[in-house]
Amino acid sequence: MAIGIAVLGAGIFAKEQHVPAILACPSFALKAVYSRSQKSVDGLVASQDLKVDTYYDSPETPSQSLDALLKRDDIQAVIIGVPILAQPALIRKAISAGKHVMSEKPMAQDLSTAQELLDWYKQPEVSKLGLWAVGENFRFWNSVNRGAELVREIGGNLLTFRVNYYTLIPDDDKYLKTEWRKTPGYQGGFLLDGGVHCAALLRYLVGATGQKITKLSAFTYLIKPQFKPIDTVHVVLQTSNGSSGNFDISFATAFKTGFEAEIVTDKGSVLVHVTDIETTTQNAEGEKINSKEEVSMTVGVTEEVAVFAKAIEEGHLDPRLLPQEAFQDLEIIENIIKSGEGGAEPRKIGLLQ
Repeated sequence: MAIGIAVLGAGIFAKEQHVPAILACPSFALKAVYSRSQKSVDGLVASQDLKVDTYYDSPETPSQSLDALLKRDDIQAVIIGVPILAQPALIRKAISAGKHVMSEKPMAQDLSTAQELLDWYKQPEVSKLGLWAVGENFRFWNSVNRGAELVREIGGNLLTFRVNYYTLIPDDDKYLKTEWRKTPGYQGGFLLDGGVHCAALLRYLVGATGQKITKLSAFTYLIKPQFKPIDTVHVVLQTSNGSSGNFDISFATAFKTGFEAEIVTDKGSVLVHVTDIETTTQNAEGEKINSKEEVSMTVGVTEEVAVFAKAIEEGHLDPRLLPQEAFQDLEIIENIIKSGEGGAEPRKIGLLQ
Protein backbone atom coordinates (compact mmCIF):
# COMPACT_ATOMS: atom_id res chain seq x y z
CA MET A 1 0.00 0.00 0.00
CA ALA A 2 1.32 3.43 -0.96
CA ILE A 3 2.56 5.78 1.76
CA GLY A 4 0.34 8.84 2.17
CA ILE A 5 2.40 12.02 1.87
CA ALA A 6 1.82 15.78 1.93
CA VAL A 7 3.91 18.68 0.66
CA LEU A 8 4.40 21.58 3.07
CA GLY A 9 5.19 24.61 0.95
CA ALA A 10 3.86 25.69 -2.44
CA GLY A 11 6.77 27.61 -3.89
CA ILE A 12 8.82 27.14 -7.04
CA PHE A 13 10.74 24.09 -5.83
CA ALA A 14 7.60 22.34 -4.59
CA LYS A 15 5.90 22.96 -7.92
CA GLU A 16 8.80 22.03 -10.20
CA GLN A 17 10.58 19.34 -8.16
CA HIS A 18 8.85 17.97 -5.05
CA VAL A 19 5.40 17.33 -6.51
CA PRO A 20 6.63 15.76 -9.79
CA ALA A 21 9.08 13.58 -7.83
CA ILE A 22 6.32 12.33 -5.54
CA LEU A 23 4.01 11.63 -8.49
CA ALA A 24 6.84 9.64 -10.12
CA CYS A 25 7.34 7.48 -7.02
CA PRO A 26 4.97 4.48 -6.87
CA SER A 27 5.61 4.10 -3.13
CA PHE A 28 4.01 7.49 -2.41
CA ALA A 29 0.42 8.72 -2.76
CA LEU A 30 0.15 12.51 -2.64
CA LYS A 31 -2.76 13.39 -0.35
CA ALA A 32 -2.44 17.10 0.42
CA VAL A 33 -0.53 20.34 -0.05
CA TYR A 34 -0.11 23.11 2.52
CA SER A 35 1.00 26.72 2.22
CA ARG A 36 0.72 29.87 4.28
CA SER A 37 -1.87 31.31 1.87
CA GLN A 38 -4.81 29.74 0.11
CA LYS A 39 -3.86 31.61 -3.06
CA SER A 40 -0.43 29.99 -3.32
CA VAL A 41 -1.61 26.47 -2.52
CA ASP A 42 -4.53 26.72 -4.95
CA GLY A 43 -2.12 27.99 -7.60
CA LEU A 44 0.17 25.00 -7.20
CA VAL A 45 -2.69 22.51 -7.27
CA ALA A 46 -4.21 24.10 -10.38
CA SER A 47 -0.85 24.23 -12.20
CA GLN A 48 -0.37 20.48 -11.72
CA ASP A 49 -4.05 19.55 -12.05
CA LEU A 50 -3.79 17.73 -8.72
CA LYS A 51 -6.70 15.96 -7.07
CA VAL A 52 -5.57 16.56 -3.49
CA ASP A 53 -6.75 18.40 -0.40
CA THR A 54 -5.44 21.89 0.32
CA TYR A 55 -4.49 23.46 3.65
CA TYR A 56 -3.45 27.00 4.51
CA ASP A 57 -3.06 29.59 7.27
CA SER A 58 -4.73 32.51 5.51
CA PRO A 59 -7.65 32.99 5.46
CA GLU A 60 -7.92 31.27 8.81
CA THR A 61 -10.00 28.11 8.42
CA PRO A 62 -9.57 25.57 11.24
CA SER A 63 -10.65 22.61 9.10
CA GLN A 64 -7.97 23.52 6.51
CA SER A 65 -5.15 24.38 8.90
CA LEU A 66 -1.74 22.74 9.13
CA ASP A 67 -2.81 21.20 12.43
CA ALA A 68 -5.76 19.59 10.67
CA LEU A 69 -3.47 18.17 8.00
CA LEU A 70 -1.05 16.73 10.56
CA LYS A 71 -3.89 14.99 12.40
CA ARG A 72 -4.75 12.87 9.36
CA ASP A 73 -3.95 9.20 9.85
CA ASP A 74 -3.75 8.58 6.11
CA ILE A 75 -0.77 10.93 5.82
CA GLN A 76 2.36 9.24 7.16
CA ALA A 77 5.01 11.55 5.72
CA VAL A 78 5.66 15.13 4.64
CA ILE A 79 8.20 16.89 2.48
CA ILE A 80 8.99 20.41 3.64
CA GLY A 81 9.99 23.10 1.16
CA VAL A 82 9.60 26.51 2.80
CA PRO A 83 11.86 29.55 3.37
CA ILE A 84 14.97 28.77 5.41
CA LEU A 85 13.88 30.66 8.52
CA ALA A 86 10.48 28.95 8.62
CA GLN A 87 11.77 25.41 8.25
CA PRO A 88 12.99 24.44 11.77
CA ALA A 89 9.62 25.06 13.40
CA LEU A 90 7.83 22.99 10.74
CA ILE A 91 10.29 20.13 11.19
CA ARG A 92 9.54 20.02 14.92
CA LYS A 93 5.80 20.31 14.38
CA ALA A 94 5.57 17.55 11.80
CA ILE A 95 7.77 15.08 13.68
CA SER A 96 5.91 15.80 16.91
CA ALA A 97 2.73 14.86 15.05
CA GLY A 98 4.25 11.47 14.24
CA LYS A 99 5.10 12.11 10.60
CA HIS A 100 8.20 11.03 8.71
CA VAL A 101 9.87 14.21 7.45
CA MET A 102 12.15 15.16 4.59
CA SER A 103 13.17 18.79 4.95
CA GLU A 104 15.27 20.78 2.52
CA LYS A 105 18.85 21.98 2.64
CA PRO A 106 20.20 23.94 4.39
CA MET A 107 18.75 22.23 7.45
CA ALA A 108 18.67 25.57 9.31
CA GLN A 109 19.92 29.13 9.00
CA ASP A 110 22.94 28.56 11.25
CA LEU A 111 24.80 25.89 13.19
CA SER A 112 23.32 26.94 16.51
CA THR A 113 19.77 26.31 15.29
CA ALA A 114 20.85 23.13 13.51
CA GLN A 115 22.51 21.80 16.67
CA GLU A 116 19.36 22.48 18.67
CA LEU A 117 17.35 20.51 16.11
CA LEU A 118 19.77 17.58 16.21
CA ASP A 119 19.82 17.54 20.01
CA TRP A 120 16.04 17.64 20.10
CA TYR A 121 15.63 14.88 17.53
CA LYS A 122 18.15 12.49 19.07
CA GLN A 123 16.02 12.22 22.20
CA PRO A 124 14.55 8.68 22.12
CA GLU A 125 11.02 9.91 22.76
CA VAL A 126 11.31 12.17 19.70
CA SER A 127 13.25 10.03 17.21
CA LYS A 128 10.80 7.14 17.68
CA LEU A 129 8.01 9.34 16.30
CA GLY A 130 9.29 9.32 12.72
CA LEU A 131 12.30 9.43 10.44
CA TRP A 132 13.90 12.80 9.72
CA ALA A 133 15.73 13.12 6.41
CA VAL A 134 17.33 16.23 4.93
CA GLY A 135 17.22 16.44 1.16
CA GLU A 136 20.42 17.35 -0.69
CA ASN A 137 19.85 16.61 -4.36
CA PHE A 138 23.50 17.14 -5.40
CA ARG A 139 24.36 13.97 -3.45
CA PHE A 140 21.99 12.17 -5.82
CA TRP A 141 23.49 13.42 -9.09
CA ASN A 142 24.46 10.50 -11.30
CA SER A 143 27.88 12.02 -11.98
CA VAL A 144 28.62 12.62 -8.30
CA ASN A 145 27.63 9.10 -7.26
CA ARG A 146 29.52 7.48 -10.11
CA GLY A 147 32.49 9.73 -9.37
CA ALA A 148 32.50 8.60 -5.72
CA GLU A 149 32.37 4.95 -6.87
CA LEU A 150 35.39 5.49 -9.12
CA VAL A 151 37.32 7.24 -6.34
CA ARG A 152 36.76 4.21 -4.13
CA GLU A 153 37.72 1.81 -6.93
CA ILE A 154 40.96 3.65 -7.70
CA GLY A 155 41.83 3.96 -4.02
CA GLY A 156 45.07 5.38 -2.70
CA ASN A 157 45.93 8.22 -0.36
CA LEU A 158 44.28 11.57 -0.98
CA LEU A 159 46.78 14.12 -2.35
CA THR A 160 44.61 17.07 -3.34
CA PHE A 161 41.08 18.00 -4.46
CA ARG A 162 39.02 20.85 -5.83
CA VAL A 163 35.47 22.01 -6.46
CA ASN A 164 34.99 24.89 -8.88
CA TYR A 165 31.55 26.30 -9.65
CA TYR A 166 31.20 29.56 -11.57
CA THR A 167 27.99 30.97 -12.98
CA LEU A 168 26.09 34.20 -13.47
CA ILE A 169 22.66 34.22 -11.86
CA PRO A 170 20.59 36.61 -14.01
CA ASP A 171 18.80 39.54 -12.42
CA ASP A 172 15.43 38.06 -13.39
CA ASP A 173 16.16 34.60 -11.94
CA LYS A 174 12.91 33.18 -10.56
CA TYR A 175 14.53 32.01 -7.32
CA LEU A 176 16.35 35.29 -6.72
CA LYS A 177 13.07 37.18 -7.17
CA THR A 178 11.38 35.46 -4.22
CA GLU A 179 10.92 37.91 -1.36
CA TRP A 180 12.80 35.87 1.24
CA ARG A 181 15.84 35.66 -1.02
CA LYS A 182 15.75 39.33 -2.06
CA THR A 183 16.02 40.36 1.58
CA PRO A 184 17.59 37.35 3.33
CA GLY A 185 17.33 37.29 7.11
CA TYR A 186 20.10 34.73 7.42
CA GLN A 187 23.88 34.58 7.04
CA GLY A 188 25.48 34.45 3.63
CA GLY A 189 22.38 35.20 1.58
CA PHE A 190 22.34 33.31 -1.71
CA LEU A 191 25.68 31.69 -0.84
CA LEU A 192 24.10 29.79 2.05
CA ASP A 193 21.14 28.67 -0.04
CA GLY A 194 23.10 27.69 -3.16
CA GLY A 195 26.62 27.13 -1.87
CA VAL A 196 25.60 24.40 0.55
CA HIS A 197 25.01 22.15 -2.50
CA CYS A 198 28.67 22.41 -3.44
CA ALA A 199 29.75 21.81 0.15
CA ALA A 200 27.72 18.61 0.10
CA LEU A 201 29.29 17.19 -3.06
CA LEU A 202 32.76 18.27 -1.87
CA ARG A 203 32.32 16.33 1.37
CA TYR A 204 30.80 13.36 -0.45
CA LEU A 205 33.69 13.01 -2.90
CA VAL A 206 36.42 13.67 -0.32
CA GLY A 207 34.66 11.20 1.97
CA ALA A 208 35.03 8.53 -0.72
CA THR A 209 38.78 8.59 0.06
CA GLY A 210 38.12 8.06 3.77
CA GLN A 211 39.10 11.63 4.65
CA LYS A 212 37.21 14.53 6.24
CA ILE A 213 37.57 18.30 6.04
CA THR A 214 39.24 19.55 9.25
CA LYS A 215 40.24 23.15 8.57
CA LEU A 216 39.60 25.96 6.09
CA SER A 217 40.57 29.52 5.28
CA ALA A 218 38.45 31.68 2.98
CA PHE A 219 38.44 34.94 1.09
CA THR A 220 34.91 36.14 0.37
CA TYR A 221 33.58 39.14 -1.51
CA LEU A 222 30.58 40.64 -3.30
CA ILE A 223 30.42 41.29 -7.05
CA LYS A 224 26.68 41.91 -7.57
CA PRO A 225 24.86 43.98 -4.90
CA GLN A 226 21.65 41.94 -5.24
CA PHE A 227 23.50 38.91 -3.87
CA LYS A 228 24.56 40.65 -0.67
CA PRO A 229 26.37 40.05 1.57
CA ILE A 230 28.67 37.80 -0.54
CA ASP A 231 28.47 35.95 -3.84
CA THR A 232 32.03 34.74 -4.42
CA VAL A 233 34.38 32.63 -2.28
CA HIS A 234 37.88 31.22 -2.69
CA VAL A 235 38.70 28.67 -0.02
CA VAL A 236 41.66 26.49 0.90
CA LEU A 237 40.71 23.39 2.89
CA GLN A 238 42.72 20.79 4.77
CA THR A 239 41.72 17.20 5.44
CA SER A 240 42.38 14.72 8.23
CA ASN A 241 45.46 13.31 6.47
CA GLY A 242 46.99 16.75 5.98
CA SER A 243 46.22 17.09 2.26
CA SER A 244 44.75 20.34 1.01
CA GLY A 245 42.50 21.48 -1.81
CA ASN A 246 40.39 24.32 -3.18
CA PHE A 247 36.71 25.24 -3.09
CA ASP A 248 35.83 28.14 -5.38
CA ILE A 249 32.30 29.38 -6.02
CA SER A 250 30.85 32.46 -7.67
CA PHE A 251 27.29 33.27 -8.62
CA ALA A 252 28.31 36.49 -10.37
CA THR A 253 30.92 35.79 -13.08
CA ALA A 254 29.62 36.62 -16.54
CA PHE A 255 32.76 35.45 -18.37
CA LYS A 256 33.59 32.33 -16.39
CA THR A 257 31.07 29.51 -16.06
CA GLY A 258 31.15 25.79 -15.40
CA PHE A 259 31.35 23.07 -12.78
CA GLU A 260 34.19 20.69 -11.97
CA ALA A 261 35.05 18.53 -8.98
CA GLU A 262 38.32 16.63 -8.86
CA ILE A 263 39.84 14.11 -6.48
CA VAL A 264 43.53 13.19 -6.84
CA THR A 265 45.13 10.29 -4.97
CA ASP A 266 48.50 8.57 -5.32
CA LYS A 267 46.72 5.94 -7.45
CA GLY A 268 44.92 8.21 -9.92
CA SER A 269 42.46 11.03 -10.39
CA VAL A 270 38.72 11.45 -10.94
CA LEU A 271 37.33 14.59 -12.57
CA VAL A 272 33.55 15.03 -12.26
CA HIS A 273 31.41 17.22 -14.52
CA VAL A 274 27.63 17.35 -14.66
CA THR A 275 27.32 14.73 -17.41
CA ASP A 276 30.70 13.00 -17.56
CA ILE A 277 33.58 11.71 -15.46
CA GLU A 278 37.21 11.57 -16.54
CA THR A 279 39.70 9.26 -14.84
CA THR A 280 43.45 8.93 -15.02
CA THR A 281 45.18 5.84 -13.67
CA GLN A 282 48.44 4.00 -14.26
CA ASN A 283 49.09 0.44 -15.43
CA ALA A 284 51.76 -1.96 -14.19
CA GLU A 285 54.25 -0.58 -16.73
CA GLY A 286 53.79 2.94 -15.41
CA GLU A 287 51.82 4.15 -18.42
CA LYS A 288 48.99 6.57 -17.74
CA ILE A 289 45.50 5.48 -18.80
CA ASN A 290 42.89 8.14 -19.49
CA SER A 291 39.20 7.35 -19.80
CA LYS A 292 35.93 9.23 -20.02
CA GLU A 293 32.48 8.00 -19.02
CA GLU A 294 29.25 9.73 -20.00
CA VAL A 295 26.38 9.83 -17.50
CA SER A 296 22.85 11.19 -17.75
CA MET A 297 22.01 14.54 -16.22
CA THR A 298 19.72 14.45 -13.23
CA VAL A 299 18.57 17.13 -10.81
CA GLY A 300 18.56 14.46 -8.11
CA VAL A 301 15.21 15.25 -6.48
CA THR A 302 13.33 12.34 -8.07
CA GLU A 303 16.06 10.02 -6.83
CA GLU A 304 16.18 11.39 -3.29
CA VAL A 305 12.38 11.24 -2.94
CA ALA A 306 12.41 7.59 -4.04
CA VAL A 307 15.18 6.88 -1.51
CA PHE A 308 13.14 8.64 1.20
CA ALA A 309 10.19 6.34 0.42
CA LYS A 310 12.46 3.31 0.64
CA ALA A 311 13.77 4.55 4.00
CA ILE A 312 10.22 4.69 5.38
CA GLU A 313 9.53 1.18 4.12
CA GLU A 314 12.75 -0.20 5.61
CA GLY A 315 12.83 1.89 8.79
CA HIS A 316 16.24 3.53 8.36
CA LEU A 317 17.79 6.33 6.30
CA ASP A 318 20.20 6.19 3.41
CA PRO A 319 23.38 7.95 4.69
CA ARG A 320 22.98 10.65 2.01
CA LEU A 321 19.79 11.81 3.75
CA LEU A 322 21.09 11.89 7.33
CA PRO A 323 20.61 15.19 9.21
CA GLN A 324 24.18 14.80 10.48
CA GLU A 325 25.42 15.05 6.88
CA ALA A 326 23.38 18.20 6.32
CA PHE A 327 24.81 19.64 9.55
CA GLN A 328 28.35 19.13 8.29
CA ASP A 329 27.48 20.72 4.92
CA LEU A 330 26.18 23.76 6.78
CA GLU A 331 29.29 23.76 8.96
CA ILE A 332 31.48 24.22 5.87
CA ILE A 333 29.45 27.18 4.60
CA GLU A 334 29.13 28.92 7.98
CA ASN A 335 32.86 28.66 8.57
CA ILE A 336 33.61 29.98 5.07
CA ILE A 337 31.47 33.01 5.90
CA LYS A 338 33.13 33.55 9.28
CA SER A 339 36.62 33.02 7.89
CA GLY A 340 35.95 35.61 5.21
CA GLU A 341 34.68 38.07 7.78
CA GLY A 342 37.93 37.53 9.67
CA GLY A 343 40.18 38.17 6.67
CA ALA A 344 40.77 34.50 5.79
CA GLU A 345 41.02 33.50 9.44
CA PRO A 346 41.71 29.73 9.72
CA ARG A 347 38.68 27.85 11.04
CA LYS A 348 38.54 24.34 12.45
CA ILE A 349 35.86 21.98 11.13
CA GLY A 350 34.44 18.94 12.85
CA LEU A 351 31.81 19.61 15.50
CA LEU A 352 30.29 16.17 14.81
CA GLN A 353 33.53 14.31 14.11
